[in-house]
Amino acid sequence: FRDESLAKEICILLSSGNRSQDVERGEVRSHPTKNVEVLPGETRTLDPGTYGQVVVRSGGSSRSVLILQPGVYNISGLRTARGARIVFSGPTSLYVAGVVRFGSESIINSSEVDSHLIDLFTSGSVVRVARSAQATLRICAPFSTLRMGRGVQAFGRFVAQSIVAAGLQAALPTTTTTSTGSSTTSSTST
Repeated sequence: FRDESLAKEICILLSSGNRSQDVERGEVRSHPTKNVEVLPGETRTLDPGTYGQVVVRSGGSSRSVLILQPGVYNISGLRTARGARIVFSGPTSLYVAGVVRFGSESIINSSEVDSHLIDLFTSGSVVRVARSAQATLRICAPFSTLRMGRGVQAFGRFVAQSIVAAGLQAALPTTTTTSTGSSTTSSTST
């Protein structure tokens, strides 16, 4: 987005009015606190609050699961390994100050919670959803590049400075109006 106020407005609209002062200023901040690491094969439940780096690891056939209780989370960074899962128990807002990376074959929101009830806001430079991952949520990353690998199944709304899906650049439609003499032509392209 070239117009930062427009980007902020879009994210505020996506959040259905549930906004923090940091998001209004175009920033997402977290405060230094403990890191969370979910080990391979472990299932861990996290309550709303402020956390450092949140990492959901997996190894071989040992898949990890992070269960997030409904509420607001302020996080420094969020990363899942291959095949890891993040399960939402209800409406949740994630404010991530850094990079977000969902590993290959990860499942984000495998529960029955609708995508419009899960919001991820980030001020990091990259949001990456690796190949064959599944993500059901809304992502608001107006100053980030959103990268989606091949085979990704993404459901929800996605706002980013740029979106690259399976190596293809997505562009918003543009309208151009030209005038020559007595006629005016308008065209829309993507």
